[in-house]
Amino acid sequence: MPHLLGAQPGIFDQTQHSFWVQQFRVVPAVDVGVLRRALGQICALDEPGAPDELGALDEPGAVDEPADQGVRVVVAIGASLLGTLDPDGVPAGTRPFTGINGLDGHDVPTTQDDLLVWIAGSNSSSCSVTAQTVGRLLSTTAMLTDETQGYTHSDGRDLTGFIDGTENPNPLEAPGVAVVASGPGAGASHVIAMKWRHRLVEFAELATHQQEQVVGRTQPDSIELDPLPERSHVERVVITDEHGDEREMFRRSFSFGTQSDGGLYFLGFAADPSIAGDMLDRMFGLADGKRDRLTDFSEAQTCSFYVAPGTDRLLALCR
Repeated sequence: MPHLLGAQPGIFDQTQHSFWVQQFRVVPAVDVGVLRRALGQICALDEPGAPDELGALDEPGAVDEPADQGVRVVVAIGASLLGTLDPDGVPAGTRPFTGINGLDGHDVPTTQDDLLVWIAGSNSSSCSVTAQTVGRLLSTTAMLTDETQGYTHSDGRDLTGFIDGTENPNPLEAPGVAVVASGPGAGASHVIAMKWRHRLVEFAELATHQQEQVVGRTQPDSIELDPLPERSHVERVVITDEHGDEREMFRRSFSFGTQSDGGLYFLGFAADPSIAGDMLDRMFGLADGKRDRLTDFSEAQTCSFYVAPGTDRLLALCR
């Protein structure tokens, strides 16, 4: 079992394949004590399945047979609210998302909220029941602003037909990539949450080799193209530091909707809060004037930044 560095274990549990994400904005003049108690009750909804479920983390593209593995609940908190609930536990670089005006009218709206609750279960029914419970627990302290139900599609592929998460770090490396190791907020993860709605009909009209040029990988087996097409999705989102080492995040994205009207809910967890912003700047052309070609076929409908506190700090701020 990998060492989770004090992080919320649901971030790394890949045994679940039904998902539900809720975003909330706290009400004006919220009773912080009542909110803390509600968050504590939400944390108690996290019910892992078999004792070794974290030892069965999947590699990208692998999907287990459905099983009753309990329900995992991950709680993430926006910068402003975290500063109120746990001012000493705010990791360096924490900030709200402020929106992007990209090239050619391709923008990213800010839908920054105070709370994100991510539910993962073995089936949609268990996720729905848990989501309803979360809503009731927060009914007097926060307003539901966005809600997305989703699933692991096919063998881990996006609705476009390409395998999602090929560049993800392996299970043993993931906590080191996703979790703040020391300093304020040690054990926390910086979170980016985005809803991408695909224009699937338009994308399907492209020949397979044209789709591969847009993505930067082969469709059947997700092999990176060589040479990598300029402005392909892979070329834009794989970013490196001054030493040439890849700056990674741990992706837990899932599909939502249908083949005719659906997309990808992107969830990324990182120890370094700047990775998400730098990735978006490259995708939307702010970094170097080159926009990701995939944005011609997928629209960013929501985007927000959060911090998922480590387990101990999360339980402490709920008191």
